[in-house]
Parts: sequence; structure tokens; C-alpha cells
Amino acid sequence: MKLPALFLFLLLALPQILLADACRLETREDALRARAVLGNHPFLVTVCPHCENTDPVPLRVQNFELVHISPNSVPLVFYDLSFPVEALIEAEQSGTGPLAGALREQIEKEYADGTGYLPNDPILIKEKRDRFAMMLRFAREDLELRTWDELLINGEPVNPALLYYPTGGNRYQSLGTEVGCELYSGAPFEVTYRPVDRKPELEAPPAPFIADITGQCYDGSCPAEVWTVRQPVPYFERPDGEKLGLFEAHEKLRPLQTQAHVSGGRALASRDRGRIFAGDVFYLLDSQGEGFYRIWHYGDVFIEDGEGILHNAEVDRCARDGTCWAELLDYPTNVWWAQVQGEKGEIGWVREPLEAISGVLTD
Repeated sequence: MKLPALFLFLLLALPQILLADACRLETREDALRARAVLGNHPFLVTVCPHCENTDPVPLRVQNFELVHISPNSVPLVFYDLSFPVEALIEAEQSGTGPLAGALREQIEKEYADGTGYLPNDPILIKEKRDRFAMMLRFAREDLELRTWDELLINGEPVNPALLYYPTGGNRYQSLGTEVGCELYSGAPFEVTYRPVDRKPELEAPPAPFIADITGQCYDGSCPAEVWTVRQPVPYFERPDGEKLGLFEAHEKLRPLQTQAHVSGGRALASRDRGRIFAGDVFYLLDSQGEGFYRIWHYGDVFIEDGEGILHNAEVDRCARDGTCWAELLDYPTNVWWAQVQGEKGEIGWVREPLEAISGVLTD
């Protein structure tokens, strides 16, 4: 006798259902073990599981809790039926109740198209009884799959496999290994992260902060290979150094190096934002285009989206919609210097080449 098609599909699909979310806190013991690890550290390291160059970002654990997820209904998925959990318990214990009745009705329909057995054949009766017991078992397993303890950090659900905690020095271990997660390989097994030193003497960047921006494009505009002098422009031995001479109008220059000399704009964070915590002081340096800035954060330099940094409460959108996460206290200043080579081979530094030279940036 052939098994019903739905039954075969169920047998094939069940392993996939069981593996669909292997990394979750399926027992209270796992959840308590996760909380014990969390309780020992001020923050964990969360990583991007799909990024080629994973950048660890600190997650400060301001609060965490365990929420027990337990559904109040049991779906018989392949029959498109649903019953209260109590109905499953009644069917398991006594074989009666609404779930048991509906299940038997569906089984009878499956066998109604002819099986080759007489209606009271003992083999047919046993098959139906075994099918009933199997479907109850599947319903119980489905209920258990949807019952677990969810980890909430700062009010948000978190996948333990993507959280890393310190194991000594600057090494980190996946929390997923502590709670028995099988599929935590989407993120690196170990990450290296050095929490920044927030001592006051490390607050300010050098004055000026010098960024090498050679060849850098801004909002679709990139430097040309040859620059043309529009009006006479002096060139210097080094930035702010001794004047060496003058490039004349219409001279062709070859850019060698470009620098941004930045006086950072101090800002104060009011909310956690990635590696920046509420209360941190950081500095906006030079613009990277499209609203992004280079950031100085206690000696650490990285690129951050400037959206949400309050500049002017009267015009900034974040002030209207309440999404500001930091306030700029001082505006940054930026001076460009370019090292160039003239037509006669002379080499020198030009201040603010945008003002007198064409080709510094071109579409």
C-alpha cells in the first residue's frame, strides 16, 4: 500500500523544520547559562554574519531578560486546522476531544478512496491507529519547536550565536557555543576587539588631524589625472612651510598626494550608537560624502553616518522626529593641501587647490 502523499511530504519536511532555527534557547537551562555569561561582562561583541570583512561592534548590556515563548494553540499544518494546547493534551491522554475527533475524520478521508482492505481488516485498523498516534506525536514536536526562552538585550531579541564574550586578553568566544547552538558558523569563530580607552587625556585628536585623501572621490566627483592652474598659485616646501615659488595660469600639474588637515568638531553622544556609547565624547573630522564622516573616538578612527548628529535644532530633521543620537558642540574645520609636480619638474604643496586649479575634482 502506498503512503498518502501528504504523509510522505511530512516525513521529508520535518528534518528541515527541526533545523530551521537550531540556534535558540530551547531549554531553561540554556537560557540561564546565557544569562550567567551576560552577567559577567559589561558588554558583548556583536558581529555582522554576512559581511566579508566583519567589523566587531560593542553591544552594551544595559538590561536583559529571558522571555518564555509558549504558543496557546497547536496547528495541524497539513490539514489546515488549529486547536488549543489543552485539546492536544486531551487527545494524548484519553484519545478524545475536538483535536482527536478532527484528526480521525481526516484520516478516514485519506483512506476513503480505497486501500485494498476490508473496512474491518485488522491491518487497516492498525494502520489508522498508528497514523493517529504519529500525527499526535508530530503535533507535540511542532509545539515543542515553537516553545523556547528568548533572550532580550536592551529590549531587542538577540541571536546568541552572533554574540561574543571576552575569554581573556583580546580574544572572544561565541555565546552560541555556551548554549548548545549548532549553527553558529555564520560568524567568525573568534573575533579580536579592543575596547577603547575612555580616559580624558585621549579625548581630542591631534591638531591638526592629517588624513591622506589621495584619489578620494566625493559624491560621484573624483580627481582628474592632470590639473590645470586657472590663476597664479603659490606652492610651498610642505603644508604651512616655506614658500618655494609660483605656478602660473594654464600650467599643467600632476597630483602626487592630497591631505585634509582637520580641526575636529567635538560632539557628545546621548544614545548608544554602535561602538559609541551614550555619554561618550567624539570628534567629527573630514566629510566622506553622502552624509558620512571620519570620526575620532578616544584614539580610534572610523567612518560613521552623520545622520542623527544634531547640528541645528531649528532645521535638523532628527530634532523634529526625535532620532538624534548625538549633538555637535563645535564645528570641524578642514584645509586641503595637495602635493603636485609642475611642468618643469618642480614639486611643492598647494593650499586649497579647489580655489585656483581645475581638475582637483571632476565628474
